[in-house]
Amino acid sequence: MSNGSLLIYHRRMSTERIKARALEIGFDLVGISEARPTLEAAFYPEWIELGFAGNMSYLKGRRGDMRSDPRSLLPSANSVISVGIVYNTQHPYSTDVDFNGQGWV
Repeated sequence: MSNGSLLIYHRRMSTERIKARALEIGFDLVGISEARPTLEAAFYPEWIELGFAGNMSYLKGRRGDMRSDPRSLLPSANSVISVGIVYNTQHPYSTDVDFNGQGWV
């Protein structure tokens, strides 16, 4: 399958199929929304100015501007697929396990 046909295949996937596939591969949460500015985007510059970003400089400047509209990152975007994983489970926290100096993601 060429890259072009792969893109066509994904464009034809239904919302239900995308959500089902995300759950199949291990995500706990999945949502699909339009690629457009959020209602909160108008408040974002004020939020930054009020200091709510703290020392998180990646929320400011050009990278911060990209957060207001997904199309500023990818102009051809029609939808945004958001996924999440619930970390607070019965499994031990990564900080509770000793891996002899190795990390755990």
